[in-house]
Amino acid sequence: MTQQTLELGRRIELYSLDQHCHDISVALYRRKVGQSQHVLVHTYSLVDGAKQRVNDIANALMMRTGLGFVNDGEGWLRFPCDGFHQRALTRTFLDVCKLVLDDGVEAEPLKRIDKKAGCHLIATDLGQGVYRFDAEESSEAGQKRAEAMTRGFIKLCEMESIAGHGNQAAFSCGVSHDKLIGSLMFRAQNLRAVMREEAMNASRGILSAPSQQE
Repeated sequence: MTQQTLELGRRIELYSLDQHCHDISVALYRRKVGQSQHVLVHTYSLVDGAKQRVNDIANALMMRTGLGFVNDGEGWLRFPCDGFHQRALTRTFLDVCKLVLDDGVEAEPLKRIDKKAGCHLIATDLGQGVYRFDAEESSEAGQKRAEAMTRGFIKLCEMESIAGHGNQAAFSCGVSHDKLIGSLMFRAQNLRAVMREEAMNASRGILSAPSQQE
């Protein structure tokens, strides 16, 4: 038996082989409702455990990004701000899909050890969507790594740089997103690895239905 194709808007990311659930494909869809952008975690697979796996991924995604339910009873999610942080969201979605999730996940702290700096790097919410990134120890290596992580966040979260402050960046929506920052600190520290992974995925290509292609 096959499941009927649904009108779910535009697919913005695909995790094609979920090794934690019979190698099913799980996708993230986006639709616009009025001035709001909604997303949905969905699979067309009917195998045992697929529905629960999708629910677990959606719950983990909320915990790691700050998304909340639209309350339409269909599982659609939205950011509490007026913006839509697609690149940060899809990156976090792919990371969440790699996890087992049997016991759920927690939000990541705004502090992470950095081997090159020899200390922790810390993100501080300055309000109105602005974050400052510092090294726990005031060394030259720490400062350089904090500024490198700032550039990583500008790329991964499509944040805006702050003139005259090499270690500050801001979300264009003007709203704090601590959960996104915490979730992506490791990725921002290792931006080159992220870019290589994205390039490899893009080179493989993804077959899409005409309705999903731009």
